Amino acid sequence: MKQLIVYLSLTAALVISAGCSDNNKETGSAPDETAPTAPPTLSDQATAVSKDLTQQAETVKEQAAEKLAEVTEQANTAAAGIHQKAQTAITNFTVSKDEVLAEMNQSIADLKAKVETLAQPELLAYAGTYKDVLLEKKDQIAGLADQLKGLPMAAMLGEKGKVIKDQISQYTAQFNQLKERYSVYLDKLKSLGANLSAFGI
Repeated sequence: MKQLIVYLSLTAALVISAGCSDNNKETGSAPDETAPTAPPTLSDQATAVSKDLTQQAETVKEQAAEKLAEVTEQANTAAAGIHQKAQTAITNFTVSKDEVLAEMNQSIADLKAKVETLAQPELLAYAGTYKDVLLEKKDQIAGLADQLKGLPMAAMLGEKGKVIKDQISQYTAQFNQLKERYSVYLDKLKSLGANLSAFGI
């Protein structure tokens, strides 16, 4: 009987010991899957925010670059259209040399009043024709002066020289009258902000 009690006691001890061992394996050795994870550190949070802001900045930068390219293209197209319209208007509005020469019969006051009524394309057309006529007169004066210089002294002082001198005097007077009227057009164009670099004589 004593042996039986000892046997049962040993068996119970073994069973209890085995149960405790299994519990330790389940709870002690293996990590508890339900245990809460540690909260992210401030450094981790700052890194995440920085990464997010960098991505947003890149997106905004790309969108801005696309918008700028689009606006630039639209501006270039508009500028090209305006330039083309101006060129077409100038081409369609032509001024003959006879019209310019006829203005020598107008007073400067009347010419100024007329110029005030003209649009920029018309002013440019008049100025262009004036420049052509003035350059022709300049060439005519230079040609006559060369003829006069090429004459012998007797011819220069004679009738032939007198005719050439009269022509030079006439062309010089016309040149001065045309140049005075030309400046009326240029002054108006300047007041409108036009580039006058092409209108030098």
